[in-house]
Order: sequence, then C-alpha cells, then structure tokens
Amino acid sequence: MLLRTRKHHPCIALWCGGNELYLAQEYQHPEAPVYGEKIIREVFPEVCARLDPHRLYYPSSPCGGSFANDPQCGDTHGYTHLWFVPGRAYPHFLSENCRVSTPTWQSMNQMMTPDELWEEGTYALTAHHPCEIPESWMKHTPNEGWLKLGPVEHYRDAETPQEMVYRVCAAHAEYIHEQVGRFRRGRAPWENSDIRHTNGHLLWRLNENSNVISFGVVDYFLQPGHAYYEMKRCYAPVFASVTLDDHAGIYLTNDTTRTIAGTVEVSLFHLVKNVRTHQMELPFTIEPDATARLCTLDEWGQIRKEQIVCVRVLDKRRTLLAETIQPLDIERRLPYPQQVGLSMIASADTDTLLLRCEHYARCVSLHGDGFDYLFDDNFFDLLPGETKCIRVLRSPSSGVIYAETAYDQTIVSCQWKKEKEKMTTQFLTETVTTPVNYNCDVLVCGGGTAGVTAALAAARNGAKTMLVEHGGYVGGTLVNGAGPLHSFFNLYHAYPKRESIRSFAALRRRLLKNCKRAENQPATWSKSAAATTTP
Repeated sequence: MLLRTRKHHPCIALWCGGNELYLAQEYQHPEAPVYGEKIIREVFPEVCARLDPHRLYYPSSPCGGSFANDPQCGDTHGYTHLWFVPGRAYPHFLSENCRVSTPTWQSMNQMMTPDELWEEGTYALTAHHPCEIPESWMKHTPNEGWLKLGPVEHYRDAETPQEMVYRVCAAHAEYIHEQVGRFRRGRAPWENSDIRHTNGHLLWRLNENSNVISFGVVDYFLQPGHAYYEMKRCYAPVFASVTLDDHAGIYLTNDTTRTIAGTVEVSLFHLVKNVRTHQMELPFTIEPDATARLCTLDEWGQIRKEQIVCVRVLDKRRTLLAETIQPLDIERRLPYPQQVGLSMIASADTDTLLLRCEHYARCVSLHGDGFDYLFDDNFFDLLPGETKCIRVLRSPSSGVIYAETAYDQTIVSCQWKKEKEKMTTQFLTETVTTPVNYNCDVLVCGGGTAGVTAALAAARNGAKTMLVEHGGYVGGTLVNGAGPLHSFFNLYHAYPKRESIRSFAALRRRLLKNCKRAENQPATWSKSAAATTTP
C-alpha cells in the first residue's frame, strides 16, 4: 500500500528496506544474524521491482563496502551519528549526521519555568554533570542528546540563560557552516583534482515533534532557529567558503546546471579599528557541478586574528550570488564590540525591514511579539555602513518586531502594522456535474492520533462520520518513524524516577476507568480487575 500511494511522489529518490540493521549487527551482535534480513533482501526488493521498477532499492542504511559504515563505499552514518567520520574527511555519502542545540529563546521560555531556565550555581564539567549546559536542561534532552552539542567551548562563558541559548545555538550553526562547506568542496585543499569525493550528505533532522532540546533546526513551536538559517545559506545552489589551514583559501561551489561567471569581492574587516584593511576583486568562471579555489590570501602577508574574512560573489549583472563571513579565530577570543548602533526601519507596505549598524554586529536576531512572524533571513552578521533588507514572509496584521545582537544589550524595536487586504468575492461555475458518493455530518481529514480520536468522538456522539487518510494506514507519526519514541522518552525522562512511576500508574488507572465507563461497568480499580480486563 505504501508503494502504491507514494510511488508517484517526485521527491522519492529510492526505496530503503531498513535503518541501521547491518550497523547494529556489526557493532552490537557480530555473531548474530541480521534481524529481518529475509524481508529486506527478498520480500521488499520483489515488491519494489513489481510496483515501482524504475526506482532504485537499497537494502538498509548504511550499507556497502567492506563493512556497513564504510565511508569509502555506499553511505555512512558517521561516527556516533556526528559529522566526523574516522579516517575519512570526505565520506562517499553521509546519509545521517547530527548536532544538538536548544530551540529559540522564545520557545525556551515556553517549554521551561524560570527556575529551570537558570539555576544558581556553576555548570563546569564534572563526573556528575558531564555537560556544559545547566543540569535542569538535561532532562529535556532525549536519548542523551546533550552529549552531541556543537563546539560550545568556542564561545564565551554564559552568565545568563539567554547567553547560554546563544552559545549552544551558535555552536550548532558553526558546525553546520564548517562541515557543509567541507563536504561541498569535497576535496582537500592541496589536491589538484576537480573531482569531489563526497557526493552528498543529509542532515538529521529538520523539525521536532515535541518541546525538547534535540537535533531539529525547527523547534516544536515551528520556530526556525540559528542552525536553520545557517543551513539555508550553506545549502544554497552557489556557495562560497573559506579554508583556514596553511593557506587561507577562498572556494566557490556551483551546484547549478549552468556555467557561472562574474566577480568575487574579498576583504578583511578589522574588529577593533572598525574598518576594512584589505580589499580585492577578481573575475571568475566556474563550470556546472564543480568546486574551484578562486584565490588565497597569501599576498596579504600576516593576517591578524581580530580580522574577519568577507566574501561576496556577484554575477556579470552585479547580482549577489553568494556571501560568507568567516572569523579567523574562535569567537571567545574575538573582541566583538558591545555597542553596535543597530537601527531598523519597517515597511509593512513592502513587507520589508531595513537594518544598519555603526559597528560590526555579531548575529543579528529578529523576532516578533509572538510566534506568528517568519523572516527570509535571520541570525546574520552585519557590517557597518551596509544596509540589510529582510523580507517578512509571515506576520500578524499588527505587532512589534525586535532586533538584537549577541553582545549588545540594546534591543531595537519597531511597530508593524499592515493594511487590511481588500476581500473580493469570486464564483466558480461548475461545467461538469461532480458525483457525490458519500454524505456525512463530520468529515475528518487525516488519520493520525488526533484525527482518529476526533472521528471516534464524533461517531460516539451520534454523528455520521467519515475519516479520510491519504496513506494506506492510520496512526500518523505514532506508527511512522522515531518521533513518538523521542517524545515518550522525553515525557518519561522529564521527571524523577518516583514521579515517573506515579504518573504512568495514574495513566494506567485512567485508561481502565474510561474503558469500564464505556462498557457501563463499575469504575473501581483492583488488581483482579486489571488482570481480567480484555484490551
């Protein structure tokens, strides 16, 4: 049924029989047979060949090569699901990798109490507290996700919960920028070959289905975080990156289907002097599906670490194709200014924001007075003298938009008010009579846990009810993927052991009570009743 309903979907590249089956066997039970091997090797391939013969079939991810997680053949899930692959800087295809960060500051305030957000005390690494986040946050991290934080040691020690959220989220974004840049270049800087060794990579994962500190770049409240916007920039079709080794190199990756020509602008910005110290322009031409080193910064001699490399890629019409800003040292050692002079002008008529600053602004973040705002760019660096135009993709009719930076305590705000759109009435004339096959009082679209519950409630209250589900089964996320597992684990892990036992015992009693009430039986709890009740 899954193949029949989904095989025409354009985004499906191949069918995969299982997840980490061979990996689990090799790592945990090397002498045991692979669980479900007959299904993934015989049953699934036959069904796929019969119902969808033009699409590839893959037995399990990862597999291929001399062992399941071989980085030189097939696909790999990295090392403990992180980006790093031992002994292989450029794996053949990295199909699953992750880092952990918090949701946005607004979302953290929704999912935690003030006492949980910031407890008194220190958070140094100890045997009892092996993580550089507050201990109160750790119970909101499923599957010990706090062990997979980004390089938070690159950032200044946090003195407030908001600074801690920035520290963790910026580390996540930094890791995405660094590693995606490396994978997209796909070859070592000293290699002369134009062949990229890494053919693809997939990020785990996009969104969260519960209010947790985990891998998603979009949180439970549908707020895209720092890592989301960094991922958007790094996965753009044209991407500029900087390597910092023996030579500071400027690279350009073209993953479009056409040759691109234009000009690249490279400059150094001095944080203390607040000026550009070096600048150069050079022409370039890059073929489709290729990466090229445009230049190095060797001719500028010794580069001071308080300088930042700025790269802008323009086509022949001077249209901006790509832009990147790369510090030359870790952030905790850089003298970012604490007074940046940020200003913002809003234009609700054109759905835009104009931002300027007087000094280098590190990580300008935008948010509204609610969760109804969405911007086309966020969590970006801003150079003095430049104007950044941000499109407001979604907003309420009126409200307030705020802008702030990582190291400036000043918060800039502006009123946002849109004129009400004029409503026009349009009528459609049906030229062909559409047959009506079913009539019902209540129509429920979607057979997930909420849809099934709603349909049952409507039917039990006497309504003629119909449930429509586009898949061949009901259950939604409950039977589809690992999301519910993470959610249940987080629910259980969020409370101490005694409270957890008490909570789930109460849940069991409530379920039995409701079942008995539905059957018009006495709702008295007893061990004998629990033993004789039929599910």
